[in-house]
Amino acid sequence: MSVRITAVSLLMTLVAWAAPAGAQSSRNPDGRSTPVAPHPLSLSAVEDCEDFRATLVESYTELLLQQWYMPWETPWSSPNDDGGAGDFSTTNVQESGVDEPDLVKTDGSTLFAIADSDVRVVDAWPPETASLLGTIDATWPESLLLHDGRLVVFDSYTHWERPATYRHFRYVRVFDVSDPAQPVAVRTLTIEGWSPMIGARLIDGHLYAIFSSSIRMPAELWDLLWSGELDLPPAPEKPEDWDAVLDQARAILRPAVEAVVNLLGVEELLPELTDETSSGSTSAPIVACDAILRPGEVGSESLLSVLHLDLGAEDIETTPVTTQSLMASAWTVYASPASLYVARATGGWWPWLWGPIAQFPDPPSVEIHRFALDPGGETPMTYTATGTVPGHLLDQFSFGEYDGHLRVATGPGWVWNPDGTELGSTVSVLRDDGYGTLLLGGEDLNFRFVP
Repeated sequence: MSVRITAVSLLMTLVAWAAPAGAQSSRNPDGRSTPVAPHPLSLSAVEDCEDFRATLVESYTELLLQQWYMPWETPWSSPNDDGGAGDFSTTNVQESGVDEPDLVKTDGSTLFAIADSDVRVVDAWPPETASLLGTIDATWPESLLLHDGRLVVFDSYTHWERPATYRHFRYVRVFDVSDPAQPVAVRTLTIEGWSPMIGARLIDGHLYAIFSSSIRMPAELWDLLWSGELDLPPAPEKPEDWDAVLDQARAILRPAVEAVVNLLGVEELLPELTDETSSGSTSAPIVACDAILRPGEVGSESLLSVLHLDLGAEDIETTPVTTQSLMASAWTVYASPASLYVARATGGWWPWLWGPIAQFPDPPSVEIHRFALDPGGETPMTYTATGTVPGHLLDQFSFGEYDGHLRVATGPGWVWNPDGTELGSTVSVLRDDGYGTLLLGGEDLNFRFVP
């Protein structure tokens, strides 16, 4: 007997279901789980700038190997993602109390809307006398947030320089719109470098913006790779020979990469954050190299940074900006009032050279990092744990949190299945064990849609 599960019935099941019944855990007297071996992707702090330099050598080596043996499979980190009227609509958000960026924001009387390269300010109430109050100049506005008379404009700009170079700038512009007819720029945060914003959330007036930045690859390394001087071994003819070939190539490439990186000031490779107010501006790396978190395994050359700003502060110009940065990639963001999660798909890329899906050693999975949020506290966000779930992640609406448990809905990683295994969707439940790992908190729920 087959059972038909519709999208509506599945959604109702998930909403009704809180934490997994019968979840097994071992608890210490202080209520924390018994520690287990840390997740291989769990993050730890870089000790100092020399330790960060060594980490860059490993990351650059892996990236150059990928480019040499598989130049057509470039790992992109593309963002996916995010007195007036008595009743008015706001942005449709995923979680109550967690606002998300939008193209239009309103407080019930004034409407702010992105149009072309400007932000239009409209006196929208009453509608019979609606009129344009003015515009806020921007470069390439992408989205807005609004809180208590302060408007945030997420903006970007690319400056092209001859012959073929360019510089990227990402802006977080804060305006005082308490008098909507006279908006005043009060603070601008600028991130220089290729740093797409993959998401932002506003919780109790506290802004959390997430950027995925590339740690600049020195041009000398590209020149070295393609010069032909390294005499790297050719790609093997048999899949089982790949490990030996890669080990041989690493032994040749790593010392050459180390020699180049040792001549560089590593902080110069980090994205720069400029903070501008009416009293002037300051610039510094977005994070100190000894404050970066890295995974236990060789990580990405990307830098994932969470930036925090209290929009409700009495003096918006002097309230501190805090950041936390990980050597990781992500392009999906989900937040509850207590947690921020960033996620990306994982899986080996080397086996693409050999085609048959059954030969993949690393089945598709989703890597998830959790930050505990404390808006208004001394530490507004703290990285706590990392975990993985099997399958393919669709978007932020694949996540939901209840009573400290994260629920993640994933689908099959591939649309074909050469081994004949039935494909289905999975809901995995995770909990932060308090020691750096998001553990599966109970049995997975597997749902299949039967025609």
